[in-house]
Amino acid sequence: MRTLKQELAEALREEELFWRQKCREEWLRAGDRNTKYFHNCVKGRRIQNRILILLDELGREHFSEGAKGDIAVNFYRDLFISSNPHDLDSIFR
Repeated sequence: MRTLKQELAEALREEELFWRQKCREEWLRAGDRNTKYFHNCVKGRRIQNRILILLDELGREHFSEGAKGDIAVNFYRDLFISSNPHDLDSIFR
């Protein structure tokens, strides 16, 4: 029973650390526990960082996750495979 309590306490500490890192907010000095506030911070960051639309080479908008993934893969594949990059200034801006 004692080891079970220790394992539970360790799991709770790890979960709190996980949410602290995901939140990227400064924790309260009192060491606030796993609360709704920090979960909402994480949700807010996910919404803020989401890419809604990507444009392909032809300027068409793509909304689906699969299409956006394909566009990103093709962009970086072309970027790193090219032995003679055409526009280095735009890459380093």
